[in-house]
Amino acid sequence: MKIGLYGDSFGYEKPIYGINHPKLSDINPSWVTLLREHYSIDNFCCPASDLYFSYNNFVSNYKKFDLNIFIATSPHRLSINYNNTIIHNSGLNSAESKLKTDSDIFRNKIHKASVDYFLYLQDIQRDVVFSTLIKESIQKLDQNCIIIDAFGSNGLFNITNMENKSWKISPSYTLLDSFLDLRYCHFTEENNHILYNTICLCIKNKLNFELDLKNFVTPSFDVRRKYLIKK
Repeated sequence: MKIGLYGDSFGYEKPIYGINHPKLSDINPSWVTLLREHYSIDNFCCPASDLYFSYNNFVSNYKKFDLNIFIATSPHRLSINYNNTIIHNSGLNSAESKLKTDSDIFRNKIHKASVDYFLYLQDIQRDVVFSTLIKESIQKLDQNCIIIDAFGSNGLFNITNMENKSWKISPSYTLLDSFLDLRYCHFTEENNHILYNTICLCIKNKLNFELDLKNFVTPSFDVRRKYLIKK
């Protein structure tokens, strides 16, 4: 079976922090890599990307696959085309950080415009409406598509947040410079495996994805040292 996968970092197969760290060899791969052992997968996921970015990839490619899996990210992100590349901003903090660190004059104009957008133009309610319409469009185009929310009550971030709370770190820890996060798809090794099994059941039995946090494991505080590495 050929599978097309679309979304953000929750489906990205490499840790987005510490991507070349030698200790990665001690950590098993992501739920996507586990899925590759049984299926042929084309992965279009990109960290920090917005919903429209993934939707465009889906519309362009979904007919090529036997099954499509769409990870619906936060509706409040912003991806911008620039000079044959795409600048992804997950929010105001992301745009402000790039504005401070990017030395390219023209990209900085985009970062500044992105900051102004998040501060003065963004309509949160409109974002939610567009997100709903996009997911409805996906289901009309492909009734068998498995849609997985990244955020919200049924979202994958609930797994990450459970782990973060156990390790006493805030959801905004990724903005800090004190350590690298080696988790694949933002999950510990054990929870990646549980998610893999959950998605396998959805594929085998043609089920909608439902997140039951009770099925996932709260890691001990000591396990934190395996995944969060001081720079």
